[in-house]
Amino acid sequence: MRKNGIVLEGGGMRGGYTAGVLDAFIEHGITFDYCIGVSAGACNALSFISKQKGRYIHANTDYIRDPRYMGLRCFFKTGYFLGNRFIFDDLTDTLVPLDFQAFQNGIKSCPFVCVTTDCETGLARYDEITDLQAQRALIEASSSLPFISPTISYQEHFLMDGGIADSIPLKRAQEDGCTKCVVILTQDASYRKKKNKLMLPIRLKYNKRFPNMVKALKKRYLCYNETLDYVEAEKQAGRAFVIQPGAPVTVGRMERNRDNIMALYQSGYLDGLSNMAKIKAFLSAE
Repeated sequence: MRKNGIVLEGGGMRGGYTAGVLDAFIEHGITFDYCIGVSAGACNALSFISKQKGRYIHANTDYIRDPRYMGLRCFFKTGYFLGNRFIFDDLTDTLVPLDFQAFQNGIKSCPFVCVTTDCETGLARYDEITDLQAQRALIEASSSLPFISPTISYQEHFLMDGGIADSIPLKRAQEDGCTKCVVILTQDASYRKKKNKLMLPIRLKYNKRFPNMVKALKKRYLCYNETLDYVEAEKQAGRAFVIQPGAPVTVGRMERNRDNIMALYQSGYLDGLSNMAKIKAFLSAE
C-alpha cells in the first residue's frame, strides 16, 4: 500500500515559508498519509492537519511584537527570551486557537510524529501524537532552543529542540513506511550549516548536566549537511520532492519584522501553488 509522507523542517520564524506552502496545499486539498515535523515544522503541522489555513502565520505575525511573545520582558520574567506560556498556551488556546477536535480527526488519516532531542542521551525522539492535549509538551519541547527556551520535562525525560539531533527527519519517515515524501525546507539549495560559534557558552551552561546534548550540538552542522546530501540523493532517485526557498533567506530565526515574515510566507505560498501539478503527479505516481 502506497504511503505518502510530508517532512517539515524547523527554522524559527523561517517557518513562515513552510506555512505558505502548507496553506497552498490546504487550499487545493493536498493530503498525506503521514507527517513528521521538527520545531517550527511541528507547530506548522498542527494547523495543517487541522486544516486551519492562515492560522500559523497569523499567530506568528499578529503577535510578534507583543512583549509576552519574545524579548527582554520575557527574559526578565522567566530567564528566557521566548515566552513559552504565551506561545504554547495563550496563542494556542485563546488568541489564535487551534481546533483540537479537527486535529484529532486529522491524525486518524494522517498520523503525526513530533521530533524532539533527549537532553540526556543527545539522541532524537520520535513521538507519535495521539492525544495532543496530553502530549502538547512535546510540541513545546521540539521548539525549545538552547539559551532561548527552557528544557521541557516530559515523562521523566528532559527534552529540547528536535533540530539538535534530527533537523530534517526524512530517514525516519521512510523507516515509518513512507515510499514517497514531500520535504519542505526553510533554507535555499545553496545553504550549508557552519560550525556553532556558541559552543563555549553552550558547554558552560549545559555540559555538566547534559554532556551528550552538547556533543550533538557540536556535530550538528556535520549531520545537517550530510542530511542535505541525502535529501538531494532521494530527490534524484524520485523518492523525495523538495520545496524550498529559491534564494538565500534573510529572515532570521528570531525575526521580529512582520513584513519580512509575511514576504517569506507569500514566497512559500506561491512556491506551493507553482508546484501543485508536479506535487499531484509525484504523489499519484506508482
